[in-house]
Amino acid sequence: MYIDIYVLAPNRTRETIDKFMRKFSPNKEPNAEDYPVPQFSDGPQFVLKTAEEVIAHCCAHPEVSYDLTFRNVDAGDPHIVGVYFLSDGSLVLGVSVASDCQAEWDRWLEEMKAVTGAEHGYWITEEIPEDTAELVILRSNQMDELRRSRFA
Repeated sequence: MYIDIYVLAPNRTRETIDKFMRKFSPNKEPNAEDYPVPQFSDGPQFVLKTAEEVIAHCCAHPEVSYDLTFRNVDAGDPHIVGVYFLSDGSLVLGVSVASDCQAEWDRWLEEMKAVTGAEHGYWITEEIPEDTAELVILRSNQMDELRRSRFA
């Protein structure tokens, strides 16, 4: 079982993505061979050849949504790293880890926030991230409230 940990990046830029990827998955392989735009379309407008092209396209077009995932070729966590461009212009960055320890999930979340400058994030069991910044913030706040109520 994997735990997915997500943060809402403060901006949708190449620099933010590069910083995140260097820290959490410097040795990665994309999970796709080509990239239709729009994603999951039976009749794409065009097809990009690399994840780098998708990142450049999505950073230049904030209305475009796209999910990119990469396998970490190094042993251990994170096993998967994700870059999620949301249709509201937001960017969510994520990792999937195999740890079964909540303290570890919290450590990953705090480290991801520190690296990206994110204020909001959450962890969840094997789910894709929320699809708007508003929902990511709501999920993050719910998790924070649950933590506070447990330790009050």
